[in-house]
Amino acid sequence: MILIPCVVIEDVTVETREGLKKLRAGVVVKISEKSADQLIETDKIKPLPYITDFGCLIIPYNSPIRYHWWNGGQSVVNTLFELGASCEVLAKYR
Repeated sequence: MILIPCVVIEDVTVETREGLKKLRAGVVVKISEKSADQLIETDKIKPLPYITDFGCLIIPYNSPIRYHWWNGGQSVVNTLFELGASCEVLAKYR
């Protein structure tokens, strides 16, 4: 199962295997792609950039605008530093 990192935009209560869980605005969570899609549609969360197991940077189009390098956001290198990318991954993007 793929877990997508997301930032909670608005307090929300979600159902988990362990029962109901309240997510507070500003918290970063990793949730399943299916659950993320449902919450993204309600504008309760936004997906965040992440690095795949293969070292590829993924910046979702509906992520916070500050990551949109193509639209004046921060550089790809700054995003990689923020994500704690390895030297090998950084080298691919320089």
